[in-house]
Amino acid sequence: MNEAFLKLLQEFSKSYASLDTFSIMVAMIAGTVSSIAMYIIYELLYSRKNEGSQINRAFMLMGPAITALFIAIQFSLPLSLGLLGALSFVRYRTPVKDAEESSYVLVIVALSVCAATFNYLIGLVLIVLVIAGVLARRLLLDPHLGGVMTGQILIVGSGIDGNAISDALGKTLDRAKLVGVAEQDGVSRLHFSFNARNLDNLAAIAQEIERMQGVSRVNVMTTASE
Repeated sequence: MNEAFLKLLQEFSKSYASLDTFSIMVAMIAGTVSSIAMYIIYELLYSRKNEGSQINRAFMLMGPAITALFIAIQFSLPLSLGLLGALSFVRYRTPVKDAEESSYVLVIVALSVCAATFNYLIGLVLIVLVIAGVLARRLLLDPHLGGVMTGQILIVGSGIDGNAISDALGKTLDRAKLVGVAEQDGVSRLHFSFNARNLDNLAAIAQEIERMQGVSRVNVMTTASE
């Protein structure tokens, strides 16, 4: 058993020794270039980058680091097992809440692994597919299936005509409906939920409601669903 294990370690050592310096440099450069490409793709195609965690600032460090890591461990079984134990103690504190932003990190890891294992064609195909997928979603799918804002409108005033407000909202906003009414000391509060395609329509309808008789305040809260 021990002899078989030692023989296996020797085979890994021979494989690692056969890896020349030029190949390592090319792999590191490929990992760095792919991380720069993903940084540019993030800046150009990630529509919510101003709201995200700005994880793209770490791309140019993540790419070379992950590439070097996988080059170092891919020919060594002890290092691979040791890495699993080391990572179990690591806790990442930067919150990455958006699913799309998390996917960019996954792509960086995949590209770095492709570079470290010298599968450059797979990495190139992955970058092309990422660009094509994001563009297809932004140009073809979002206009029809996504890019809809969901939100709530709170209208406060006295002597408010609820029917007129419902009609005005229904002309501009999708699925506008009254979800709550409250009255206290002669002041009415109407609570509506809605869907909207863009901010221009929402701003126009809010201004129209503010001009209605009896309305003293209009509060709008929106959440973009990508």
